[in-house]
Amino acid sequence: MSLKIVTRPGRKTLYIRGTVRGQSLFECTGTSDPDQAEAFRAKREAELWTESVYGKRATVTFAHAVTAYMEAEPRTETTRTHLRRLLLHFGTTKLENIGQHELDNAYKAILTKGAQGPPGQPNYARC
Repeated sequence: MSLKIVTRPGRKTLYIRGTVRGQSLFECTGTSDPDQAEAFRAKREAELWTESVYGKRATVTFAHAVTAYMEAEPRTETTRTHLRRLLLHFGTTKLENIGQHELDNAYKAILTKGAQGPPGQPNYARC
């Protein structure tokens, strides 16, 4: 049985219900729009199918990565300061969700002169 979009009495939000490779599921789609709910259903069904074939994928957050980096060896106070700023910005964001756009936003939020940095210095926003 595959996943189907269903409603609950008294609720506008749509849900998905069904079984994928023996795993039962009942989840909220977070939307009342049928097209968005269908996109959510298709994505979730593909995730469950892939997971059942290849196993669960490790989900590493930025906070986990920072912790591992800090525990690997001693870091300078400057490095720890920069990591604290980055940690406040990214927090528990999954590493797979951090791309160039998110990095550009982090530069603007964290660096005192934004993504450009000081004059005469290389622009690291596109590295």
